[in-house]
Amino acid sequence: MRPAATARTVASFRTLLLFTLFFLISFGYGYPVLNRYDPRKANASDAREYYRMTEVGPSHTTPYFRHRLLVPTLARPIYLLVDGRLRSWYAAGFGILIVNSVFTATSALLIMALGLRILGGPITALLASLLYLSNFCVVTHHLGSGCIDSSEACLILCVLFALQTRSYAFLPLLGALGALAKETFIPLSAVLMFTWLALEKRAEDRAAWTGYIWASVAVAASLAVVSMAESILSQGLVFPWDIAMREKVGSISRHSLLLPLKEHSFIYNFIWLLPLGLPRIRDMGRAFRGATAVAAVSAYILCVWHAAPASFGSPLPRVLFNIAGPLLTISAAGYLGDLLRLKSGIPGPSPTNPL
Repeated sequence: MRPAATARTVASFRTLLLFTLFFLISFGYGYPVLNRYDPRKANASDAREYYRMTEVGPSHTTPYFRHRLLVPTLARPIYLLVDGRLRSWYAAGFGILIVNSVFTATSALLIMALGLRILGGPITALLASLLYLSNFCVVTHHLGSGCIDSSEACLILCVLFALQTRSYAFLPLLGALGALAKETFIPLSAVLMFTWLALEKRAEDRAAWTGYIWASVAVAASLAVVSMAESILSQGLVFPWDIAMREKVGSISRHSLLLPLKEHSFIYNFIWLLPLGLPRIRDMGRAFRGATAVAAVSAYILCVWHAAPASFGSPLPRVLFNIAGPLLTISAAGYLGDLLRLKSGIPGPSPTNPL
């Protein structure tokens, strides 16, 4: 076997090994939804809608949720395969957990890939993945709630990786998949893409225009896909702005301005991530930092406009983590790596010593 082929085989084996590890960790985090408790019975839980979509399809779900097709559609074949064969495990919850675990494991791999490009050391990059997996948002919302936030988080990470590697041709596909994951992906990914492209420095103007063109096609694809999906399900023409207006469930008030900041999960998500992530945030790159910041502000504006009542709670903490989590976990891993090397006297990563 040629050396290049051998290297590719070894790299593929390592990637598969890491994915399996991340998948098993993710599945373990989500295990309680199988028989420890039923997320469908939680107060104001979205899980009952996603479980129903997995069992009987989206046409029997309320209009607010039915265009979020990606996770329930992928989970449905698993549900049909295992229904009646899992004893005490709930089949629909098993299917959703498998899909959520795949998306979360993929997110952890992407965090590691970004960490390798930004930080350089594989051990530090692996630490970034483990920090991501151990966050309250991943354990509770991505895996332990029976919901579909893992898909949006994963596809946002895919967009960030495509921008980091300048693989712009993948953006339209990611836009279409993201629109089927969750409708909030559309404005947030658009802000990420165009802010990143505006801040990134390039040697050639042609490369910049290529990025803008692919990003524009991605936004158009996501709008077309969500409109088409909703039109088919409702058996009538539905435009993207119709879906956006349906998202507004209350009126903007002082309550809606402050509610997103009162959520306890905001503290749980960021109480250790912000202090560890901020010291090395300047090393993450101007485009990465700027795109994340602008998208985070956009998420807050969307949540205020959404104006959910207090009984529903605000989605802002988990949306903010989906946006800022990758930047902060990679930065936190770099900072922790510096602290450990400083205490032990081990030199940092170098071309001859990447560990």
